[in-house]
Amino acid sequence: AEALQNRRLGNPGSDVFISAELALPDLGYEKSVNALQRMLELLEISHFDLVLVGAGDSGCGEVCVSGSLAAAEHIVVRGGGVVGVSGWSLLQLQRMTPLFRKPLR
Repeated sequence: AEALQNRRLGNPGSDVFISAELALPDLGYEKSVNALQRMLELLEISHFDLVLVGAGDSGCGEVCVSGSLAAAEHIVVRGGGVVGVSGWSLLQLQRMTPLFRKPLR
């Protein structure tokens, strides 16, 4: 919403860092792609600078989270942004890091 407000105020988009976070309801490949596309359309922007993928829970295991990682990379790669994680345990980071195309920063 802040990005849309800045755009309406006449501030160029390049002056705004735009991030999104995929939380539990949007984890999984299809849900993540749909959520990110909705956010892009709502904000009337073409890309995110950063997409964070949440940790999930017992109802959303590694397959679900890995799908979200793939979706985030798919959306972010075309805009030149980066993918990160939010709320992950050390064990999750160790198990899921091999799935990233680029190393975590």
